[in-house]
Amino acid sequence: MQELAIIAHQGAGGGQGGKVLEETLAALNKRQIAPKVYISTYAGHSELLAQQLSQEPVIAVIGGDGTLHEVVASLAGQPQPPAILYLPAGRGNDFARAWQAKRKLAQALDQLQAGNRLQVPILRLQDQVSGQISYGINSLGIGFDAMVNQQSKALRLGRLLAKWHLGKLSYLVAVFASLPKLEAFEVRLSLDNQSPQLVSDCFLFSVLKNPYMGGGIKLDNLGQASNPEISVMAFHSIKARHLPGLIWRVLVSHQQDQSPQVSRWTGQKLDLVIKQAILGQVDGEVQEAAPLQLTVDWLTYPFILAEP
Repeated sequence: MQELAIIAHQGAGGGQGGKVLEETLAALNKRQIAPKVYISTYAGHSELLAQQLSQEPVIAVIGGDGTLHEVVASLAGQPQPPAILYLPAGRGNDFARAWQAKRKLAQALDQLQAGNRLQVPILRLQDQVSGQISYGINSLGIGFDAMVNQQSKALRLGRLLAKWHLGKLSYLVAVFASLPKLEAFEVRLSLDNQSPQLVSDCFLFSVLKNPYMGGGIKLDNLGQASNPEISVMAFHSIKARHLPGLIWRVLVSHQQDQSPQVSRWTGQKLDLVIKQAILGQVDGEVQEAAPLQLTVDWLTYPFILAEP
């Protein structure tokens, strides 16, 4: 009998993780697939569980972007890591939105049994001071979006909206709560070893392998997750009078690339230096405020997915 290792965060999405696990176990039983279930119960637990399961051919992951991030980030450095079958159950589900927006559980299990594999591009981040390498499935954000992620998890209303599966609205509440706290910083960047550029008065700096963030907000209106490149966006020189128009472009007209307050680049490798201690986030997981000296590029990771 075929077996399937499962890492599940039952509390993801206000309890949605538990429901998806229950549905998955029933579906596996009908297909005579024996589940091996490992429950993630605290931050970082999925990473430890993934390391223990590193010899499995496939690991099913039930949870949100944060759970998926932990699993992939702990395995991505291996020569032949397990393929991931992702069953989304979070409040944002931005990875699923980009790669498997309309896939149902039955389709996911069909793809598993058919042996479908797709090499999905993800971010690789190397700290140039410590040499430490980490990974991201969606994006690296510095400044405002990290602040928003922090607010989204702290606001009681945001948590309630997430429980009601209104992840995007939860994120928008945090956006407006964070606006009075905008903090500018300076970024020095170089793409593909070209001459460095300086972006002053920057409020949000993002490196993306997925155009979506915050439960469906398309931050990079020109980007596609499957593009063989990274996208880099800087929101800068923003005054109070610019905010209504900029918010409209991002949320409604999807023309933020045409704003004078937005700069966008694409390439294969980014070197960046930020001397200020600024809050950051990777895949929605907030990082401690610190100066940054990073090199970011991309590699691929195997997922159970059909060719797009």
